[in-house]
Amino acid sequence: MSRTAIESISTTTRYMPLKAPFVTARGRTDRARSFVIELKTTGGLTAYGALTPAEYVTHESDEDVAKSLAAIAEAVKGADVSDYEALFAMLAAEFPAAHAVRAGFEIAVMDAYGQSVGQPLWRVWGGKKPVVRTDLTVPINTLDEARTIARDAAALGIQDLKIKIDGTDPRTALARIKAVSEAAPKATLLVDANQSFTADGAIAFLDICRANSLEMALFEQPVKAADIAGLVKVAAYGEYPVGADEAVVTPADCRAILDTGGVQIVNIKLMKSGISGALEIIRMCQAADVMLMLGCMIESHVGIAASVHLACGTGAFSYLDLDAPLLLAGDIAGGGFTLDVDRFTPGERPGLGARLLSGQVAEA
Repeated sequence: MSRTAIESISTTTRYMPLKAPFVTARGRTDRARSFVIELKTTGGLTAYGALTPAEYVTHESDEDVAKSLAAIAEAVKGADVSDYEALFAMLAAEFPAAHAVRAGFEIAVMDAYGQSVGQPLWRVWGGKKPVVRTDLTVPINTLDEARTIARDAAALGIQDLKIKIDGTDPRTALARIKAVSEAAPKATLLVDANQSFTADGAIAFLDICRANSLEMALFEQPVKAADIAGLVKVAAYGEYPVGADEAVVTPADCRAILDTGGVQIVNIKLMKSGISGALEIIRMCQAADVMLMLGCMIESHVGIAASVHLACGTGAFSYLDLDAPLLLAGDIAGGGFTLDVDRFTPGERPGLGARLLSGQVAEA
């Protein structure tokens, strides 16, 4: 194989409007931000990566992101994209705290690699599933708004609904789950507490859910990310599957949870662990018979395309939470996949297949 070296890298920051404010136990978002990486190689290839950091998850401030973007861009120049495994290992060793930034560069490098070998990434990663299905998130809003979202989703045929709740107000949280369940009685319910309970509070809340005959396929990240013992305690309760999200940023985090007693589901996000870390966590969880979810931040089409290709390629995920395209009122990119209601089909163009759309969303 001829050498395909990285010649130049440029980055821009872009913003995308949301259809409605997105509210969770961690705060409110009115627009989405994406740092876009454009990578050019010898032979004339142009590849894209993107990152949407969440400081409360990976602890990367805007200042950290700016420094890491510049430093990693310099570090990867001249690297051969076909030697991506060694490149990613080097970046992890030299920039261990730059989780989302490394993820963005990994996406761009893999896009370039896929183009260089003439294969879409989902086929590079195994080609297991030609179609995958995402959930739709019901953010923290009024009960009437939650019912409307659930009814509309059910009418469209969306099968999985992810309900955001705030554990500091358990009564309202219970009412939200009930409201969505009643409005979409056939939906699979995934409940995300975003670290808002204590362990004992979460178990008490699950007791109430059981007493009310509420069904949920996932109770995600009930306690603080650092409270591994508390997370494992809730998972051992046994009534509902418990998932780790913010508690698993790196493969080492996942290993620590599995060794402590484990959870039933681990939520991988590329913005936390990157592609290389995601593949390692997949192997780890499959060996431990732990189910997997693939989630996202409110990302651009570029980031979602990478996740869709990973999900379809590996076929490893029981649940997908890749609903950012359903939440955005406008995107900065297109291509790489098609979305029919809640069903993703990856594209067949080599690499990621995503391309920036000029003039769609203004740069900032």
